[in-house]
Amino acid sequence: MSRVDAVQTPSTLKKSRTRNPKVYSPRTAKRFLKYKLKSNALRCKLFRRRKNPVCICGNKGDAISKNRIKVARLINESKNFLSEVAHILFTHQLKSFFKNKYNMRYTDAMKRLCLMWYYSSPKGYKNLMQTLNLPTPRTIRRWQSCIQMNPGINSHILESIKLYFKQFQEREEQRKLITLIFDEISLKEEIHYDASKDKIIGVVDTGKIRTNDKAKTALVCMIKGIVYNFKCVLGYWFLGGQETSPNMKEIVMNCVDAANSAGLIVKALVCDQGPANQGLATKLGITTVKTYFTYQNSKIYFIYDVPHLLKSTRSMLTKYNLLYKGKAVSWSYIIKAVESAHPVRLRLIPKVGTEHLNMTSKNPNVQQFENGLRHNYITTITKLSCNSNCEADFTTSLSILSDLSKKHKEELKQPQKADVSTTTALFSDSDIPELLENISLTDDNAIYYVSGYVSKKFLKVACM
Repeated sequence: MSRVDAVQTPSTLKKSRTRNPKVYSPRTAKRFLKYKLKSNALRCKLFRRRKNPVCICGNKGDAISKNRIKVARLINESKNFLSEVAHILFTHQLKSFFKNKYNMRYTDAMKRLCLMWYYSSPKGYKNLMQTLNLPTPRTIRRWQSCIQMNPGINSHILESIKLYFKQFQEREEQRKLITLIFDEISLKEEIHYDASKDKIIGVVDTGKIRTNDKAKTALVCMIKGIVYNFKCVLGYWFLGGQETSPNMKEIVMNCVDAANSAGLIVKALVCDQGPANQGLATKLGITTVKTYFTYQNSKIYFIYDVPHLLKSTRSMLTKYNLLYKGKAVSWSYIIKAVESAHPVRLRLIPKVGTEHLNMTSKNPNVQQFENGLRHNYITTITKLSCNSNCEADFTTSLSILSDLSKKHKEELKQPQKADVSTTTALFSDSDIPELLENISLTDDNAIYYVSGYVSKKFLKVACM
């Protein structure tokens, strides 16, 4: 190329400086893409309206309207044969046949039903989703997040309770008898900002008063029916560690007032044996002799829950002996019975092992305490006799227990007519103690009492 050709003229300079019209800046390209997507969506929507509607099954035009009329008629006729829950599910499954899976809408009744199933068993709900048309767990959680929950007593729950119990007449007042259950759990101290509520979470909050102190415990109160089987949570509170007991008394009394204002009758307070709850019992004047306090001219009993009572019974039995009719029942009898070896590797006490006797267990459950105390009384005493008949003693004890249970069931055929304000004493029968008193208490012949019976059974089977 010559030197003259290499010189650029003004026309060539103008062309080189102009930008390619097909190349845009990132900002302009983003705008063009946005407008292009909108135009394509409007174009598809316009074409979709012009096209003839096509059903999922392949039918066109009038076939869709005919099928919808049949479905509507089937839904109306099924009301007389299905329950309310089954009809909601049946209606949704039929209507979803004509909808696209990406354009599915769910009613509030269907969401409430699916929420109940999901909380009952998440794994079971996922299995149902494979066969039924149900909302995903994400849809349920998103719908549930719209409900505003704040510390304190929930006024919406109280209004629902009032409307529900207005239908009962005065002769059905026993349906309104309830127990107030409250439990406290420890929290890990953490403070964070919730943008959806524009609030700082993690501080002490009782619904009325908020402080700058970090919340260390959370208190939840729930009501449960005595005669009529229902339960409902009233509210929750974030409390500190030092002033838990004074705040708890005020909160519990406010819950009692709220339940009474809703038309309910509180008969008992139920809680565990935590330090704060024991302090609350002391402030209410609860003693071993007087187990109730008077509030608004009505007696309210203070009761510890059964799991902690079983735990306390086991702990006290390890330290002290239990006297019954002048005779001592010791924890050492139970330990010897559990640790006793047998040639046939049989346990003298079923469902009881060394884990039930371990006092250093980190998190023992209720079943361990229950199994540790259920069979010990009869088994550890009746085992200690080599001259007794194991089968006869066991069948006699079972017959006595069955008679007592039948007698107890006959007395409690109509529990709704019983007076809840008066507590009846537990029934007792002296046949079992008299049966057990005739057996000598020795520790050496524990094996012979059971092994003799088992060996006879083995010989009987071998001879046959």
